[in-house]
Amino acid sequence: LKARNTIKGRPIAPHTRHPLKNVYNRNATGYHLVLTSINVRRVTRMLSTDEYPLRLKRELAELQEMHTARGGGQLKVLRQFGDLAGMYTDLRMDRMNDALRNCVQYLRESTDPERRYPMRAVDRVSVPRHKAGERALRTLGPAYNHEEQVEIPFETMFAINDYSNAKSIIRVGRQIRKYTLGTPMGEQQSCAKANGVCLDDELKIDRARELAAGDSCRNISLAFVDDKHARVVYDENDFLWTKASAEEYLGQLMTYSEPLQMVIEPPSRATEFLETLTVYSPNSASVETYHKYRPWKKRSYRIAMGQVIGAAKMQLNTAIGTFIRIICNSTDDLFAANSIVNEADEMMNGAGVKLSTIREALSRLRTPRINQDRQRRLTRFCDKFEVMIMGMCRGVRRTQTRDRT
Repeated sequence: LKARNTIKGRPIAPHTRHPLKNVYNRNATGYHLVLTSINVRRVTRMLSTDEYPLRLKRELAELQEMHTARGGGQLKVLRQFGDLAGMYTDLRMDRMNDALRNCVQYLRESTDPERRYPMRAVDRVSVPRHKAGERALRTLGPAYNHEEQVEIPFETMFAINDYSNAKSIIRVGRQIRKYTLGTPMGEQQSCAKANGVCLDDELKIDRARELAAGDSCRNISLAFVDDKHARVVYDENDFLWTKASAEEYLGQLMTYSEPLQMVIEPPSRATEFLETLTVYSPNSASVETYHKYRPWKKRSYRIAMGQVIGAAKMQLNTAIGTFIRIICNSTDDLFAANSIVNEADEMMNGAGVKLSTIREALSRLRTPRINQDRQRRLTRFCDKFEVMIMGMCRGVRRTQTRDRT
């Protein structure tokens, strides 16, 4: 392999026919369970985008309440947005291996009042035997249903992770090439590996800050995959938490292990993060989020056209998922309704989606889901705005038909 071919931009390696596909899938599920179960301290990393608007406001409000109780004044937020360059392509194999072991150690140090035995005794995870298995089958510790679950001891997880890094390959045309740096985006464990490395770095930064200054609770940053919204609070009167120390801590939070580099975005009152517009008040004391709050720009490439076989079902599922994400990632339901109308306009006039498909997608939002809090919010939203959204969509359709005529 020539040197110039070792640094190509992020190829997506298909692993659909990989002989260890099922093994990698089960290991990735176990790794993800480890990451979501860590409770050693506040975790910056989000593993679902609908956490963003909830944690964005809740954690700031909780910190303000605590600070006021000890005599502090109004808290302000020092913030930066950044994108982690080379998250998949520049990761070293040994760093990914060490990160998994560190994350398991964090898990063993975690606390969970609902468990009957200490977390330090956990030596394995149990995951569904099949990819479509129920979430309830993902448990820490031994399997309770051996017909539906498979146990993965941590030593086995380490071995599979190390092997996948050492033997990682991609297909380029008719050639099979070995990966020497990074992790292929098509590999089943790539997302868990990248998140594990970043989570390890973030927990190390907070632990070092707590030992040095004892104020790691000021960090209310949020991160999802390679995007980060770093936030550190300070008191408007510099009581206990000064602005100067917040600037120092913010610089530490944007630093990751080599060779990862955080690309800082220019400061702005309104910044798009995870397709969600984050808008701070002038004094940085409050924040609102608006998901996909933008008009259609007369071109669409994110949804299948109607002529494609199976497009109707694909369009319906895309509409349902998009509407759910818009509602869950917006702090104001009225702006979420406006965003859904804009999205429906793009779907109908950019990809030929029928008005009946939009109507069915909205009705499907009422379908019962496992997450009860999310279901209550979706039902409440439909009760308030479903009729209005359909009326606006009909108006958009009539206007477009009149223009074409």
